[in-house]
Amino acid sequence: KWAVSVGMTYQQSNYDARDFLFADTRRDRYYGVDAVASYAITREFSVRGEAVLSRNSSNIDLYDYKRGMVAIKLRYDFK
Repeated sequence: KWAVSVGMTYQQSNYDARDFLFADTRRDRYYGVDAVASYAITREFSVRGEAVLSRNSSNIDLYDYKRGMVAIKLRYDFK
């Protein structure tokens, strides 16, 4: 009835053109960690909780950010 998963993401982005406003070629690194737990109430109905923490690091400060997301989802499968 329970299912649990965790994951990690890494992405590197190197842009080809110089940023017009900052006169620099943008380079980003994205890191993410996620965790999911779901519980099957019945065969068709389940509830799922998700949490994601992410960070984008860029050589141009405007594109640096941290993000946290939490979600609770209800699901019904029509079979």
